[in-house]
Amino acid sequence: MTTIINKASLRQQEEAASGGQRTVLYTAKGQACFMNIIEKFDMSTIDPSWSGTHPAFIIGGVEKSQIYVGTYQGAISDGELISAPYLAPSALGVYATLHNTARLNGAGWHAMTGAEWAAIALLALNKGALPRGNTNYGQSAENSAYKGARVDGIAP
Repeated sequence: MTTIINKASLRQQEEAASGGQRTVLYTAKGQACFMNIIEKFDMSTIDPSWSGTHPAFIIGGVEKSQIYVGTYQGAISDGELISAPYLAPSALGVYATLHNTARLNGAGWHAMTGAEWAAIALLALNKGALPRGNTNYGQSAENSAYKGARVDGIAP
């Protein structure tokens, strides 16, 4: 994973606004990426019959205390895959292309893995949450009260 070396003003603002649940990491070219901080958890917190650290937190055989997951869908900017507000996500559709582009961000960067998706799904399940997202042009198709800002400026 990427090591946070210094506290930039943007990073401090994001961490303060999110209560420490999000941060800003920088790519090799210095582009800001807004990231959710997912803390390591033991599988027994999801189901008492399970045990051990969730596999998403074991990288190259080394257990990590947290992982970073992009807050926003990935957009290619200056040859790097970034997570930033108000950008249209890149629709490349091929995982290998997204993964290879993300690797250009620097050491430790990658497109989301299956293990990371599973970890987030289990955390949501454990909290009784049903994640809803942008499934209908800036709002949730299941609940129209959930709305966000569209990159084209049209109100959802």
